[in-house]
Amino acid sequence: MRVLMLTWEYPPRVVGGLARHVYHLAGALSGRGVEVHVLTCGQEGSVPRETQARVTIHRVQPYPVTTPGFLPWVLQLNVAMLEQGVSIMEGEGPFDLIHAHDWLVALAARALKHLYRTPLIATIHATEHGRHQGLHNPDQRYISGVEWYLTYEAWKVICCSQYMKSDLMSVFGLPPEKLAVIPNGIDPGQLAADPLAPGRSPNVLFVGRLVPEKGVSVLLDAAPRVLEACPEARFIVVGSGPAASELQHRAAGAGVGDRVTFAGYVDDETLAKLYRLAAVAVFPSLYEPFGIVALEAMASGAALVVSDTGGLAEIVEHEVNGIKTEPGNARALAEHIIRLLTNEPTRQRLVAAAYQKAVRDYSWPGIAAATFGVYTATVAAHRDSSWRRDLSSEMIRRARALGRQMLAGQYGQGETHG
Repeated sequence: MRVLMLTWEYPPRVVGGLARHVYHLAGALSGRGVEVHVLTCGQEGSVPRETQARVTIHRVQPYPVTTPGFLPWVLQLNVAMLEQGVSIMEGEGPFDLIHAHDWLVALAARALKHLYRTPLIATIHATEHGRHQGLHNPDQRYISGVEWYLTYEAWKVICCSQYMKSDLMSVFGLPPEKLAVIPNGIDPGQLAADPLAPGRSPNVLFVGRLVPEKGVSVLLDAAPRVLEACPEARFIVVGSGPAASELQHRAAGAGVGDRVTFAGYVDDETLAKLYRLAAVAVFPSLYEPFGIVALEAMASGAALVVSDTGGLAEIVEHEVNGIKTEPGNARALAEHIIRLLTNEPTRQRLVAAAYQKAVRDYSWPGIAAATFGVYTATVAAHRDSSWRRDLSSEMIRRARALGRQMLAGQYGQGETHG
């Protein structure tokens, strides 16, 4: 089986959890014998084409034209990805499937689907409606519309939790049979930790994008109470985002600025070290479709405190492998952190159970097997579908001729193609 994946981020370009998800999924699928090509956005100095662990990566640059905002930049990225996608389909195809990750690549994926009559799978990692607890301005409504369009065009939609499945059914009106729930995964070997190793520092770790829905402000509001009970504690905030400056001011205003380290973006090696040094990892999200950082903490030996919301609520079983707390409640959050910092037997019990669950339920080979099942069912359904049969060979010939013309730079201004 041959699959073309589209994603706007892929290592070394890492913005959030999406890059790591696609990286590990592509590698695990390759291990099952799937030939995976990844089409993604490059960055300065990145290699346009390379093969890593049997996965072929194609990187494009958006047009070098200054845009007035993020949405026009995304449109330019999609045009560049479509051009490269045509080149890949013509030069290295045919492919059995196109797999698009999130709305930022939706338009290019949809165009390639129809140009080459290839079924489209979409993974929705989060929704704009969920991120903002509603749609409050034209940009958010536009993004939500593109998300809906991607799910409409997809043969099958993959999401990472039952929470997300309910969200997609509610927000976009998707029928349940169109949805497949496949969780994110973890590679415990990357973190290389003994989860029960003694002597961890009283570090409280947060990892994630610095945006309002991640709830970092709630953690900072809890910090003074934690420090009153545990003066030796330190808070480490890993990640970048538009709320960084506001959060730093908030920490200073609460009188805990000297006890909170804003580490910014860190590489994977540094992140693994920070997980291994943390006694407690806290993810106080107000909205969280899944929460792959929770899995990283479980595999590294940090005790978990998470908001009782979204995918986090499905990963963590309260008082079994972590602690769940009411979203937005700083006082309750502080009490849970204090308990884990001061009660080592409880911390060790939760850590041991969390590690076992991460290794047992969230391995990438298992996730790849579930994804491969969606792939094979889709390919079989496509093979027997009228959508595949009702396009005449002449229409296919003309569409692909147009693609080759675009690729060769022969698409002249004013020229028409009937």
